[in-house]
Amino acid sequence: MRNLIANFKNKNPELAPIADQILTATSWYKGKNPNEMNRIFKQMITQVVSDKITLRSAITSAANAIEKTY
Repeated sequence: MRNLIANFKNKNPELAPIADQILTATSWYKGKNPNEMNRIFKQMITQVVSDKITLRSAITSAANAIEKTY
């Protein structure tokens, strides 16, 4: 596994910080509804990619929605 991670980091240096956390990462979400949190993130990404709203607006909206799931 460590060899795969090292190879990934060499090919994708901009993603190295994320790859460094693969073996030790835990979920940050401690709320009551992880499925809703996933839906909110998918919606946020879809809206930004399709240029429906700005990145800042999408993040603010998602943060407010996720806050309600705690």
